[in-house]
Amino acid sequence: MMDKLVLQLEERQLAVHSFIGEFERGIAALKESGLELITASEIAMARVAGGRGGSLDFYGVLVGESVVYFPDGTILVTDRSHNYLLRKPAAAARAHRKEEELYLSGRAAKELCDKAEVDAEKAIGSGVLYLSRKNAKSGVFSCAFGEVALTRFLFGEMAEPYARFLEQQNKRHAIVQVASPRHVQKHGHPFVRAMRIEGSYHGYGFNCDSEVGDLCHVNGARIELAIPSGVMRALGRGRGFEYDGVKYEPVPAK
Repeated sequence: MMDKLVLQLEERQLAVHSFIGEFERGIAALKESGLELITASEIAMARVAGGRGGSLDFYGVLVGESVVYFPDGTILVTDRSHNYLLRKPAAAARAHRKEEELYLSGRAAKELCDKAEVDAEKAIGSGVLYLSRKNAKSGVFSCAFGEVALTRFLFGEMAEPYARFLEQQNKRHAIVQVASPRHVQKHGHPFVRAMRIEGSYHGYGFNCDSEVGDLCHVNGARIELAIPSGVMRALGRGRGFEYDGVKYEPVPAK
């Protein structure tokens, strides 16, 4: 069974469905409900709508994007449609529980390399971004979210609104955590790791070295426009309540 939380951002309503348990079971539960793993841009939307202290703000959240590491040092960030973990969720969870990696096939690795782009806008189109380890070490300043390739690729039109949200929390720099070169080189084959968009507890950073072996929250999201009568008025007054089994959070004061 999944919990459902509805958040309002201007005229858009984001319904977030959450499953707590094994990664592979969570992905299957989402699929049964016609949902996919939540994306970075959807998490940004949820946090902007829910404000600090919202249900999805404190802890990090696994997102649909993934990170692929190559022995030669190449790092690729993929969108949800190119996430190898989502193609083989059970195999990924088994590997990570044994402290192993989920390797990509040669064909899958070549496909990603052929699609990889340095420019964020081109990468949004191809679904694969080349990430410089040197740039990752520097992290990302919130004032540059709309310009830096990583944050532009992940958040799209939500990059600048999410940056403003972080600045309201006095968070003006986000750390980007990637796998160590030593760990990558010792495997000798390209492998994929999950991405986690951290919450306030870990400084809103980007964990590009996350695993899916432990119990976790698996979230899916759907943008819905139909809003029950009276909800908008109540939300606008800063009140949250439960309606028809769904929890509604208030719109944060601007």
